[in-house]
Amino acid sequence: MLATLAVLAFAALPASSSAATPGSEDPARGVQLDGLVADPSCPDGLRVEVPRAPDACTHGPDPAPAGEDVRERRSVPELRAEEEEAQLDAAPELADCIGDGASGDRVELIYARASDRPDRYSQTVSLIRSVAGDMADRMKQSAAESGGSRTLRYVTEGCNVVVRNVVLSTTGDDTLGRTASELAAKGYDRSDRKYLTFVDANVYCGIAYAPGNLARVDERCWDGHAGLHELMHNLSAVDPAAPNTSGGYHCVDESDLMCYSDSPYYPSMRQVCPTSHEALLDCSGDDYFNTAPRAGNFLSGNPGLNTADSPFVADRDGQLPVFLPPAPSGYRGPRYTVRADNADDDLCVYAIRPTTGARVRLFCVGYLGVRSADVTGALLSVAGGADTVGLRLIATDRGATRAYGFRVTRTGVATPVLDERDGIAGQQSSSAPLGSIDPSTGYPVVYDRELTLALTEQSAAPAPPPTPTPAPSGAGSGAQPDPAAATTPPASGQSGPGASGAGSPGAGESTICRSTRTALASERAALARVGRSLASQTRLLRALKKRLKRGGLTKGEKRRYAAAAKRLGRRRQEKRDRTSRVKRLEKQVASRCK
Repeated sequence: MLATLAVLAFAALPASSSAATPGSEDPARGVQLDGLVADPSCPDGLRVEVPRAPDACTHGPDPAPAGEDVRERRSVPELRAEEEEAQLDAAPELADCIGDGASGDRVELIYARASDRPDRYSQTVSLIRSVAGDMADRMKQSAAESGGSRTLRYVTEGCNVVVRNVVLSTTGDDTLGRTASELAAKGYDRSDRKYLTFVDANVYCGIAYAPGNLARVDERCWDGHAGLHELMHNLSAVDPAAPNTSGGYHCVDESDLMCYSDSPYYPSMRQVCPTSHEALLDCSGDDYFNTAPRAGNFLSGNPGLNTADSPFVADRDGQLPVFLPPAPSGYRGPRYTVRADNADDDLCVYAIRPTTGARVRLFCVGYLGVRSADVTGALLSVAGGADTVGLRLIATDRGATRAYGFRVTRTGVATPVLDERDGIAGQQSSSAPLGSIDPSTGYPVVYDRELTLALTEQSAAPAPPPTPTPAPSGAGSGAQPDPAAATTPPASGQSGPGASGAGSPGAGESTICRSTRTALASERAALARVGRSLASQTRLLRALKKRLKRGGLTKGEKRRYAAAAKRLGRRRQEKRDRTSRVKRLEKQVASRCK
């Protein structure tokens, strides 16, 4: 939506935005400069005037699509029509159940209105939840492009996204600064929250602190695209140091949810990805979102700018994607670095809690991914004061060739603690046999090694791998449970329980069979969902088409008709693709499960 915008003629902001240069504002498209002042200390030169709160920087208001007038208030029936469309685009579930739904860093949704506006919370809360589902679905699809999985860590109750109902003063919806000030006064200013606020007003399309903890989307732009766009600004996208930066917290390599030619430089755009990528994040995977950046990638060298590793998002099992806290400032013991690379599949690094045997994810890498990280702080956190802690390295097979590489080094010691690799990604497969299904990745284990590392100088040498014994279950990283806590670490170079080998020729075949059946069941369920969505989209399109023939559609309905027609085409293609995958998996089951 935002990337196809026509270029706005922004003039440089004067010292006081109340005297903005003529032509610098476009109220119809939500470009309101009231409450913003010029400030060279901000990357984009814009600072928010926030009464009773510290000033902060913003990328400025994102304009609505050409032809859209944010000043036109939508009726409840129009909003319900938007909800139906959002539900078609979103995943069946509106939220992923993650922990207790409240602990840790979370995205919190707010419905806000001025006290002189009617309360439409009950009529719009379902739409806002559908938008939340659409946002999470877009992030999942974006993560899959780099071989990973990510979803948003919403505040939830009973797996339903919580949407707060907040009433502002009569002027609380006038500017971003006033909204932020009044929300902060009501307690919505926690450091472990990103507040995505759906304001029932007609001032902006969207605007956010960049980075910061508050984003605002006004009712004319309540959809997954605008919501995720503004939230990504809160998470630091797109940093001005990124290789494809626009200079104003956006990017220039289209098509991309965060890219368009913006102020203050209005750069030329480059078409790198297909237009179908407009709904997804980071076209090139090198500016702000990548679950497995390769060596030399901008995000590999600047992990703090990789929003895929933000604590406000989670991996498929609800755990934080990266757990790498720094070591305490006074720590003088051994320091360890782990490098996982040459990944043709999924490589994961875990610490083992001494008290429970539970494994805590430190980080994972996907296809051709590489990450080298100082894990000392994470090991100390998991050890809880113990002198030693376990480090577990696992590689799982996603299909085709199998390859892995793990290197563990200790600062000041020339000889690596561990340096093992097998196979060449995409070319030569590892000879290690397949093992049981790993609960975290859902794929068979091809390599599983556990080390015991010393955290004091007195016992500096790492102990040999422990004798395989069942590990009791326990909590995973932070407050998130790890379903893989109870596992049996095998000997060096061997796969996990149930591994196929010379002594158990049928075990590997059974594992492959079960894995293929699981994939087939998942693909059939996805095909069924696409079928239901296709049927609903067809009914909606037919109803709009009848009204179109009678000449009874409004401008907004005509735009929705065109959008519905495009979605129908995408659903049909998706159905064909998934049908093909189901047939291929059925053949594999027939051959592997004899």
